[in-house]
Formats: sequence, C-alpha cells, structure tokens
Amino acid sequence: MRRVGDALERVRIVVFVHVQGAVGRERLRLIRSILPVHGLMPLLMKPRNGKRWTREDRSQIVACLRGVFALTPYSLVFLLPGSYFLLPFLAWWLDRRRMHRAMRKSGTVTRAKN
Repeated sequence: MRRVGDALERVRIVVFVHVQGAVGRERLRLIRSILPVHGLMPLLMKPRNGKRWTREDRSQIVACLRGVFALTPYSLVFLLPGSYFLLPFLAWWLDRRRMHRAMRKSGTVTRAKN
C-alpha cells in the first residue's frame, strides 16, 4: 500500500511541475505581448495633434497591434459570459500551437503539397 501512495505522490509532483511550467510560459508570453502596447496611445494621437507618423511610428503601431491581437484568446475568456468553462480548451489550444511551432522548428512537421 505504501508503494501506491509513493507513486501517487510522484505523479502529483510531476503534474504540479508541468502546470507550473505552463503557467510560467503563459505569464511571460502575456508580459511580452502587453509591453509594446504601453506607448500606443501617444502614437495614435499624433495625427490628431497635427503631426505625421514616421516610418518608425508605423512599424511600432503594427508591433503594438500584433501584441493586442495576441491577447485576444485571453480577453475572450474574461469578457464572454460563461467562458470561464472554456479555460481548459484555451489551455489545450495554446499548448497545441506551442507544440506545433516547436515541431515545425525542429523539422518534424512539414506542410502537405496541394
């Protein structure tokens, strides 16, 4: 009976470590996508204040908007009623995308030719 308890304890530790890693990855991903949005309002207000956007401003706006669009799955979970129940699906989807990118990077997955 003691062996079963030890095995269950090891499984709980492994699951905790995996969940902790996923939470850490998503926290860093959120921070990276939120940081560029910090200076978006002054850039968007330039034409209203009589100034023109430079090429650098335009590229910074595009980077900020990409950061905002990267947060869309998270905002849907918090804005839609009852979407709290979609959190397991969101976690699966994000992990699936991460795994697919890693497999593509390593050359394991190739696209089918049409």
